[in-house]
Amino acid sequence: MVRHGLAVHAQIHHTTGCNAVHSVESRLARCLSQTHDLSGDLRLDLTQEALAQMIGARRNSVSLVASTLQQSNFIRYSRGRIGTTDLDGLRTTACECYPVVKRAIRTTASGPLSRPVQLRLSSKCDRYPKPN
Repeated sequence: MVRHGLAVHAQIHHTTGCNAVHSVESRLARCLSQTHDLSGDLRLDLTQEALAQMIGARRNSVSLVASTLQQSNFIRYSRGRIGTTDLDGLRTTACECYPVVKRAIRTTASGPLSRPVQLRLSSKCDRYPKPN
């Protein structure tokens, strides 16, 4: 239970910084990639409003970006259902926070409790305060 709490804390901490500095497109790609990792399913039932809340953006911005990702053949989107058609392409579009958070969650979930989680914010996240 403690490991799960640490993993969630690491994800929330880093996602907050990500939402402040990265583009809506990279944040949406990160969010969809992470959601896929957690669910293990290429089909997700998520509305644009829910996605907007998850990435800290307006719904109409999510609509435009989802359309762009669909035109790039990374996803298929229709009425609250998102199907990932090119997971590697989606992960490539995601900001550099995606592998950092994924590694932190994996380390926290499998490593010893005495080892602190080290989140390294990228140079693009310099405007966000670094964790202590």
